[in-house]
Amino acid sequence: MKQRSRSLKALALCFLAMQGFLFRVYAQSCRTSDELDEAAQKGITVAALHYFDLVAKGDVAAVRENSTANLASDFSAIENHI
Repeated sequence: MKQRSRSLKALALCFLAMQGFLFRVYAQSCRTSDELDEAAQKGITVAALHYFDLVAKGDVAAVRENSTANLASDFSAIENHI
């Protein structure tokens, strides 16, 4: 149960870390994945899995390096969660 809880927290943290990056890059307005074209869906999935892998490994430096500038400037809360 603890492992699942940690995985869910890591996934949520990963999503939050990516949120600023992804929405600026794609700048699309959609409500479901069906509204995205296949390339955008694949890009988001690949990025999410990449960040999830980094968080699961506890690679704080790589997550910070790949985050947006404003997020990286105050990364302590995210670092504590990882």
